[in-house]
Amino acid sequence: MNSLIELSGHVFSQGEHVPLQVVIYAPEQHGPSGDYLCRVLSQQLFSRCMEVYGVSQNQAIRLAVTLVTEALTSVVLPDEEDQA
Repeated sequence: MNSLIELSGHVFSQGEHVPLQVVIYAPEQHGPSGDYLCRVLSQQLFSRCMEVYGVSQNQAIRLAVTLVTEALTSVVLPDEEDQA
């Protein structure tokens, strides 16, 4: 597996800086369907390796980036229920 995107830094969450590492691996063709698979690793965001499938390499990458963006948003922004 070749990494496509590697991020390393910190996020500010719940009043403190939390270390963050994210790796999105380059998409690989997967199985007889010809779909593409991107793996996403981030112990800080996910409890396991995430697998994102797309019908093309570009779609798999876009979906993997969207997954990371949504996960980061949930870490950085408090739930609406917490604001009430």
